[in-house]
Amino acid sequence: MNAQHTPGPYVVERTPIDSDPDLDLPDNCPFWIVGPGDAGEVLALVLDTSRTEAEANALLFAAAPELLAACKALIDAPHHDHFAARLGDEELAAVDAIRAAIAKAEGCA
Repeated sequence: MNAQHTPGPYVVERTPIDSDPDLDLPDNCPFWIVGPGDAGEVLALVLDTSRTEAEANALLFAAAPELLAACKALIDAPHHDHFAARLGDEELAAVDAIRAAIAKAEGCA
């Protein structure tokens, strides 16, 4: 399976105290992730484990498309294999972790 995600950028929205009742958000949802465009499609609700943790989770989720693109750019960079031959064990393990993260994000892991 090669999963296709909603293209970014994603934006973190914060639930205002006087939240719009039409949003029908759970009480423990301080943040939600909105996709690109004027429609602002809600992609995910981030529930409140603790407000600090929920915000950190929301920010990480919102950064996911850019992180995936950066990882792919690194692996697909011209001359990557030439430079990879010069890497030590720790660096090679990091490259393997990047490849595994890409595969997981694309539904191939």
